Amino acid sequence: MPDRAEIVDLGFSVADADNVSFRFNGEHLVLDFTDWREQPVSVRFENTIGLRYQLAEYTLSREERFDSTHVIHESEWLKAHIDQSEAWDGPNWVHYKLNFNAGPTVEILCTGVGRTGDSEISDVSE
Repeated sequence: MPDRAEIVDLGFSVADADNVSFRFNGEHLVLDFTDWREQPVSVRFENTIGLRYQLAEYTLSREERFDSTHVIHESEWLKAHIDQSEAWDGPNWVHYKLNFNAGPTVEILCTGVGRTGDSEISDVSE
């Protein structure tokens, strides 16, 4: 079964977050938002090869929640990038789906994620 969601903890919460914005330098995506405690959050997605942003809510699988961050296993979207040689050999590619219940849905294809300012980017795909 393609596109199976698993809730993951990336070290931040997207529930009730707002003021979502992002910047992309051609390699890495930085996503900024204000969390439910009204604290600024800035997250970097390494080697971003895909980004989807939309306001309408939708699910890829029944395991999803509208206020959580997910890894999408067996992702058809990621498979299309691999099949078209847009993802290079070596890193583990991950499809993340962030469901901001008070805002947009953001999906990202990348190799790792970490808070900006962190010295280490983690791969939580395993």
